[in-house]
Amino acid sequence: AIEEDKRVKDSIYVPTNPVLVQTAAQMGLRATRLKSYRRVLQIQRPAEIEKKRYDLPISAMEFEIVDAIRNNNVTILCSETGSGKSTQVPQFLYEAGFTLLNEKDNDCKLIGITQP
Repeated sequence: AIEEDKRVKDSIYVPTNPVLVQTAAQMGLRATRLKSYRRVLQIQRPAEIEKKRYDLPISAMEFEIVDAIRNNNVTILCSETGSGKSTQVPQFLYEAGFTLLNEKDNDCKLIGITQP
């Protein structure tokens, strides 16, 4: 049992230099302050979920990921297994307003994730 506890403890990712990253919604940005095609969604999560979410390595790159996807036709993300690519990136995009109706083009986007 002690060896099993040690294996579990050793397999948990613990960031050495944690970075607190906030979404635009958490920073208080509202659609009324932004252009219509830059609206964001406010999401309320339990504190425990937020803490676990920000412990994932991918969270430190949220702004850069959203910016890259917004400004490029194709974006490829490469990161270690368990870093949060397939669970967190869709949430980043959703909260950044990617699925909201773009009144300028009368269009909205879908978020899709593929796995090998």
